[in-house]
Amino acid sequence: MSEVKGWLKSMGIPGIERLSDELESQGFSTRKSYISKKVTLDFIFSSPKKLLLAEKRAITQELRQLKAENAGGSAAGGLRPKQLLFNKDVYTQQTSPTAWPTTTTTTSVNGSKDGPSPLERRKLELIENNQKKNQRNQNDIETDRKLNEEYLMKKLLSKKNCFDIDTIEKKITPKSLTKCVSNSLLMGMKVNYRLRNLAKSKGSEGQMFDKLANSVEDFTTRLLDPMQSNQMQREGFGYFILDYILDDAIELEQKMFFTHPVVDSEMNRKWRGRFLMKKGLSKWTWFFLHVWCLFDMVLAPIAFYFVSYLEVYSLFAAQYLKYLKTPYFIFVRDSLSYLALVVLHYAICLAPSSLEFSVLEWSILVFFMGRSLVEFGQIRLIVKRIKERRKSGHDETDSNIVQKALSSYIGDHWNKLDVTSVLIYLVIFILRLKTWITTESVTNNRAVLVAGYLYSFNTVCLTLRIFGHVVETFKGVGTIQIALFNILQDVMTIVWQFTAAVFAFSLAITKIYMAEQSFHVGTSSHLKL
Repeated sequence: MSEVKGWLKSMGIPGIERLSDELESQGFSTRKSYISKKVTLDFIFSSPKKLLLAEKRAITQELRQLKAENAGGSAAGGLRPKQLLFNKDVYTQQTSPTAWPTTTTTTSVNGSKDGPSPLERRKLELIENNQKKNQRNQNDIETDRKLNEEYLMKKLLSKKNCFDIDTIEKKITPKSLTKCVSNSLLMGMKVNYRLRNLAKSKGSEGQMFDKLANSVEDFTTRLLDPMQSNQMQREGFGYFILDYILDDAIELEQKMFFTHPVVDSEMNRKWRGRFLMKKGLSKWTWFFLHVWCLFDMVLAPIAFYFVSYLEVYSLFAAQYLKYLKTPYFIFVRDSLSYLALVVLHYAICLAPSSLEFSVLEWSILVFFMGRSLVEFGQIRLIVKRIKERRKSGHDETDSNIVQKALSSYIGDHWNKLDVTSVLIYLVIFILRLKTWITTESVTNNRAVLVAGYLYSFNTVCLTLRIFGHVVETFKGVGTIQIALFNILQDVMTIVWQFTAAVFAFSLAITKIYMAEQSFHVGTSSHLKL
């Protein structure tokens, strides 16, 4: 027996002697030669498959010895040595053998009185070292990804960069986009947006930047193509990824992303409610849910509070909460609320003016209080999203959060109408409150008259709001409506130019008239003298 084999056997590692030939072939015939090479036991455990095979053979031999020594006892025949167990089951021991074989150490899975065996200690050490190594590797990978993304976004594609298009083309590759902290899809959107902005400021090189941006955009859409034929992957993308990048895609103006079939189908499922579409509801059930929205228009705020509290305890409450949060039914309830408000305004337009608040005006007050809370909630949600984006590093701007949120909120044409109608009603409420307290008659009451005019103007705003709000959901009509808004913006530019021209010419003509008037007055006075 070699010195190394004897040394290992003295450490209580069963079956390890079967690897002595391999050790000696590597030059470890003596303990001194092993230590002089300043190596660790990692070599001994470099072949886990051989080691487990040696352990299995040793245990088999031990079991045979136990059966031979305890042939008369029925309980001992089912015993297993405690040294190595290949599963997590805990075996209870009713009786113990008179003596274990000399090659077996009496240790359990959790360790015995003498502690774990050298083999178990070494295994734990190897597992711990492997975990530390994996953690270090993971940290190194994360650091490299972070540095690569910072280089691409803050150096290579910054507005102050001095890199030419050839350098940027070499650096921006599919491989470099996959080696960033952000996922490849989001990273492609960011790079595409930066390239579009650089194209606007690069003059003659703008076409090259646009061409590169188109290539990056094509890369992002190709990432979605494999999911067209795999429903499970498509639904997983909708559940776990789409909801988190929609805001970024809107912010980065990714039009082709939203026209992709995978995104379109998943957005439709999100709009209708993934939970409801998965259940395969019948037409009558959908009809009932639409009718129930009439009651939810009033009960939803209260019901939302209660089901949010009860969703942990009740399956029905959890499902009803999902129904309340479904975007389509939120839209239906919102549209019904606007419709009710418009009907109330139509009724008050047909009613004569009065000093005291009528039932219609009290109802309108309640609705506008709700509308004010909804609009305020939208602004708070935008502020929250901006903070989350900056915290995660997706928003690199340094502008004021509230200012940016208000700018984003006002950027929606419908929000402009909402703010206008709320502010107009605030003026109406102040005027009506003043007339109710201070005046005694409607006759010759200018404040009541102005309040009536404002009610009529608010009716126009709300009618346009509810009509456009519903029409934009239809395919074809919605795109026409967007085109109409763009045309109106261009028309408004022409109107302002025309107004400025008329004002300028009117001032010029007025001055000519005043000069002529002064001239003729001076001439007539001179002739009289």
